[in-house]
Parts: sequence; C-alpha cells; structure tokens
Amino acid sequence: MCLMISEIILPTAISSSAAHAAGLSDLIQLHSPEAYSSGPSHRIFIGLRPAMIIHSIRNKQPTFLASPEWRTIPFQHVKANSFHALMTEATAIPSILVDIDQLKYGSSHSNSPLAVFEALKDLLEALVDWNVSFQGLTNKPSFRILGKGPEKAHVWFPDITTANSMTHYWTFWIMCIVYIRKLRNDYPELRDEELLISGESPESPIITEVAIQMSTWIFQSIEYLVQDEMRLFGAISATLPTRVAYQFLRYNHFYDQELISWCERVIDGIRDRGYDYIAQYILDDDGV
Repeated sequence: MCLMISEIILPTAISSSAAHAAGLSDLIQLHSPEAYSSGPSHRIFIGLRPAMIIHSIRNKQPTFLASPEWRTIPFQHVKANSFHALMTEATAIPSILVDIDQLKYGSSHSNSPLAVFEALKDLLEALVDWNVSFQGLTNKPSFRILGKGPEKAHVWFPDITTANSMTHYWTFWIMCIVYIRKLRNDYPELRDEELLISGESPESPIITEVAIQMSTWIFQSIEYLVQDEMRLFGAISATLPTRVAYQFLRYNHFYDQELISWCERVIDGIRDRGYDYIAQYILDDDGV
C-alpha cells in the first residue's frame, strides 16, 4: 500500500501505481473474503481497501471488491464504519464509468443506456441513504465552516474519518449528477424516466447550486486534509475529491472567475507542499 501511495505522489513510471494496485488485488484474492473478516488480516484489508477502490475509480477499472461476497463477508464479524460503508457503495462506480465510455465509443459490449442510467440512479439513492444514516449517528454537525467567504473560509471536521467520509460523499454525489445529466442529454428518451433529487430534476439550477456548494466545500476542506500531522495520507485522500470539484466548477461555473482563481490558488498550495503530481492530476483537462 505504501508503495502504491508513493507512486501516486511521485510516480516512477506512468503505469507504476497501476502495477502496484494490480499486485495488491492479486495478493488479496489469494485468500477468500472470509479470511479477512477478523483479526490482523481484517485490519490489513480495511487499510488497503479505500486506496484500491479510489484507484479503480481513477483508472476506470472494475474491481473485485464490487462483488457481493467482497462487499459483505469481510465485515460479517466487524461492522464496517461509516467511511467503509460509503466505500462499499463506491465499488459500483468503476463499472459504471466503463459502461459510459463504451456507450460513448459505440462498443458492442456496452450495457444499454437505460441500464447505465438505472445503475447511476441506484448509486445516487444509496449515497443519499448513507448520508441520512451518517448524519443521524450523532447530534453534532459533521463539519463546521470557519471564517467567511470562499477564500477565507475553511471546512473543519471532528476527525479524519469524518473528513474522508464527507469529502468523498460530496465527490460521488457530484459524479452521479454529472453522468446522469450526460446520459439524459445524449439519450433524450431517458428524460422520460422518473428521477427527482430532493424534489428537483437532475438538470435543475437548484441541483447545480448544490453541486457548486459541495465543490466549494471540498476546496475549503483542503486546509484540514493537508495539515502536517495528516502526512501524505491527507493529501492522497484529497486527490479525487479535489479533481472532481475543480472539473465540475470549470465546466459548470466557469463564469465565476473569482471562485475558479481561488481554486487554482488552492491547487498551487498543494503543489507548493511537494505534491506536484497530485496538483497536475487535479488540473488535467479531461472532465470529471
């Protein structure tokens, strides 16, 4: 895992992190899911799992962790915490991204647009249910906003697990909205399929504003995530959320140059801390 993370930050070759991820996947699958349900092997498994899932999303590579047995059996004795419950839902994302690409390029192996739309709809519903459950765990807010205005404000969390949970929830929610909109634009017949998000259609300006707010919160979370005591794990956990947030704002809120410029200064700050590859990944111009 440490090798894979170091390759994400300072890659020695284009395919190096993928090679480490593939090696970890093969190593874990040498044993059954039951082998990771308790004891030291369970602790190792839950330590590796989030990074492997995020890597699969980033590289659009379906993961064995999405299969029913790997989603459930490793947690049959030790209940998954909220972050791992969220990551369980996220295991569906790589396959959805592959399906969307196959539709785009007219692959004969692609699922139907309706099937992909339904998968996104199911994922979005699961994410909303997760958030309701997560917010109900305590009577305290899951985050606080310190200061005023985007540039001066910071989102602060009670702990790193909550920070990872909320920033990735916002990320996955934004991704669902982006791809649902894309499918409904490319396949107009999907607009006849019933889907309301908090009483609004996916294309509603209100939903856009929610996604803009979530994207802003992600950037306001960076100060918390890249604290020195978080070491490299905080920076790594910010990678996918910051990329998704930045790309969403660039393509959907481009007229707010003040906000975009502030986001780019935050990214420059990530680069200044020595995470040049992460900063470049965030900026790469190929959409969400």
